[in-house]
Amino acid sequence: MMKVTYIGHHEITYIRIPVNYELSKSNNEEVIVRYLRDKGVFLEHAFMALQKYFENKASFEAFFETIPTDEEKDLFLKTSSFYRFLVIEGRFKFEQSELNEGLKYIDDSYKYMAIFSLIESLYVGEKYADLYCYMVTKRNKVQFPIGKKSDLKTVYEKYKEEYGAVRNALKFFDKLDDRDKDKIFKKFRIANESNSIIDLAKHLYQIRSDFVHKAKFVLGFGANPSIGRIGKKILVNNLQIRDLMIFFEHGLLRHFGFTNPFYVQRW
Repeated sequence: MMKVTYIGHHEITYIRIPVNYELSKSNNEEVIVRYLRDKGVFLEHAFMALQKYFENKASFEAFFETIPTDEEKDLFLKTSSFYRFLVIEGRFKFEQSELNEGLKYIDDSYKYMAIFSLIESLYVGEKYADLYCYMVTKRNKVQFPIGKKSDLKTVYEKYKEEYGAVRNALKFFDKLDDRDKDKIFKKFRIANESNSIIDLAKHLYQIRSDFVHKAKFVLGFGANPSIGRIGKKILVNNLQIRDLMIFFEHGLLRHFGFTNPFYVQRW
């Protein structure tokens, strides 16, 4: 295992990922299960990322064996290991140490993007249709011609809810435990509005999109509360990147069938 620093990029702990593949049959198709092929290596990384939720390594391995298919086991190993590499141990660092002062938000931005990328990766392979196919499908009942921009916007919003990339993030946050949702409601809200978890997840995803499409840093997730604007709305944010990491860990484990409570000390 080695540690490498890239100038202006993450410092990460990494391993050489084996190039061997193992094929698993799923619905008469061959599926690459690269990480399951080297289970011994990646199960250790997954355990290091999530060990605080288990009494010992044996209980973690017992949970892993309950994941029903090889493809899901492979996805769990990949997602958990990459979470360790990119978020837990990943660090954005300039080679000149003086440049790192006061620039934690750059590291926060990279961690934030990694978390949302990992969330989206959990749903790879689900149904998809492009906008044209969606509009001409009879079941969607789109009325032609579309005469108003507002009507087209309505169609597009419905399309994004069913097929857009944001839907995966909404699904992930909507499946969090009630206690995690309550923490989000208390720490991340639009002032003077009734906030649903879906509405807040959309805002969290928009922050991700602003980084991707507008090169805007992820700000406001430091130690102190922040107040900003989303359009004409006032956003009050007391979340930290550490909070998002915990939500991700909980959602990841729930996604793969973990049923134990997260807020009970078990040892």
